[in-house]
Amino acid sequence: MAFFRKRWVYHTLTWLILWLVLSYLSAKSLPTPNPWDWYVRGAITIAGLALGTYLQFYLKRRYFDTRQYRKYALLVILGLIVSALVSYGLHQLYPITPHSLLQDFINMVFTAPIALGIQYLKRGVIGQFQLQELKAKTAQTELNLLKAQINPHFLFNTLNNIYATNQEDSERGSEMIMELADVMRYHLRFSKLEHVTLEEEVELIRSYVALEKLRLSDNCQVKLEVLGDLNGATLAPLLLLPYVENAFKHGTHSTASCFVTIRIQRELNAIRTTIENSIVANKRTVKTHVGMENVRRRLEILYPQRDTLQVTERSGIFRVQLHLPL
Repeated sequence: MAFFRKRWVYHTLTWLILWLVLSYLSAKSLPTPNPWDWYVRGAITIAGLALGTYLQFYLKRRYFDTRQYRKYALLVILGLIVSALVSYGLHQLYPITPHSLLQDFINMVFTAPIALGIQYLKRGVIGQFQLQELKAKTAQTELNLLKAQINPHFLFNTLNNIYATNQEDSERGSEMIMELADVMRYHLRFSKLEHVTLEEEVELIRSYVALEKLRLSDNCQVKLEVLGDLNGATLAPLLLLPYVENAFKHGTHSTASCFVTIRIQRELNAIRTTIENSIVANKRTVKTHVGMENVRRRLEILYPQRDTLQVTERSGIFRVQLHLPL
């Protein structure tokens, strides 16, 4: 395929096809005892048209593209005349039928704008492909950067929790560090992948929930519910975890009554996740907003023009609903 992308190859093929078409038309309209006359006539016509076409390409690149419009206009007219004269002269070298200079000039006048129009069309199509490719590469680069931001943000919040727990119960703090090691193993592996299975993402969330439970007392009700067949479902990594993390960060308290409920359901063509947490009054937390803004932007890139995220706050309950198409 790379061979056919070379300019001289597809130009040669184009002129060859035109030559065959003109030769066929000559055979239909030009009775002659010598069949070679058809091919010679077609070749002479193609030679004149090719000269006029490439001359117009050169003038456009040399003068029009450099904004020398007056000189370009004059040279275009001169180029058409020269091309018509050359084409007329070639036809006189092999006079099969009467041929007029006016006809050659008319041919050049019609051929030049068609050739230039095709060139502009080709450039426009190629430009669109290049623009789409650039957008895709830019989006992928941004996704990689966003995923890279998740690790330090996650560690920042989790280490804060471990520090606070360790002040009250060093044994539980040690257990949290061990659980954190398991979570980080998933975390680091996922951050390098473009897609993970839903089972793997759920396992990561289970590990994180187990980590959070170590620092919470019995007054906080934590529920994780997974419904449907998880086999075969894939998604971009670390899309669900930041919202789970946010629920524990803002919806739990060491002494006050609170709850976090997580429901992940595999549907026919989607993954539906609902995360609810209590709203704890007067809770002091370090607000970075990095995690939520990060995931919002990733959702915009991965699922453009789709309403994948709904966030509501009502009756003391903060609810996040994610609908990710498969």
